[in-house]
Amino acid sequence: MGGINLSGLPLDGAGVPILSANPSRSRYTDIAGYAVVNLRLGYRSDGFSASAWVRNAFDADYLEALATQSGNTGLVVGQPGDPRSYGVTVAKRF
Repeated sequence: MGGINLSGLPLDGAGVPILSANPSRSRYTDIAGYAVVNLRLGYRSDGFSASAWVRNAFDADYLEALATQSGNTGLVVGQPGDPRSYGVTVAKRF
């Protein structure tokens, strides 16, 4: 007979102080620092597990990349980071 295990509240995240993803560094393509926090709360017992999770828990607005358009057009394009998302994961081992 297995025991019950409450997984707790794992906390992980990522922090970036400053980022330049462009090979020709420019003040227009430097990305300001940001932090993203992810949370998960789970339950595990006898081959069954369930967890609820949240990614980007505080719904931080951030850019993952900035780049200049080729051809000296002056256009700077960016890739926004993912917004807050949440869900549930359930698994059963046989």
